[in-house]
Amino acid sequence: MSRCDVARLCVASLKVSGGQSSSFDCINIDVPEGTKSRPTEIALIEFLDAETTYDYSTDRKLDYSMNV
Repeated sequence: MSRCDVARLCVASLKVSGGQSSSFDCINIDVPEGTKSRPTEIALIEFLDAETTYDYSTDRKLDYSMNV
């Protein structure tokens, strides 16, 4: 992940978290050419609104395609 992308994610998380204590896992994946992307702030707002949690004690695999 490029420094620019990391910085963009950090700034967006500070802007949209509203002081909410949250942690984020980020991944770098190849996406098909022509895939539409969303602004980082919009993706984080949707993530926070969904109140998504993850139990790290399990061995299930996540479907990251929905985050693209």
